[in-house]
Amino acid sequence: MSTFHKTVPFAWDSIKNIGKSFPLGNDQLGKAVPLGFSFKFFGKTYTHVYPSSEGLLTFQANNGLGNKVGRYLKAYIAALWQNLQPSG
Repeated sequence: MSTFHKTVPFAWDSIKNIGKSFPLGNDQLGKAVPLGFSFKFFGKTYTHVYPSSEGLLTFQANNGLGNKVGRYLKAYIAALWQNLQPSG
């Protein structure tokens, strides 16, 4: 084994109570969730994030999210960017 590589076992039990639950329907943006730290993103600093049912996190409150999120929001991270429809 090289000095730069170390295998570390992962314990699923260590993360089972981590996270935040929030109800979302189709094409909805959740309420602000505090990050707990300041996050600098493209020159602006944010302290909250808004989760969406479109598989992304945004730093902007926008009630007209719909499925055309790219047209309305400019500060977002699209990790999954799918129409997830969590209510069904």
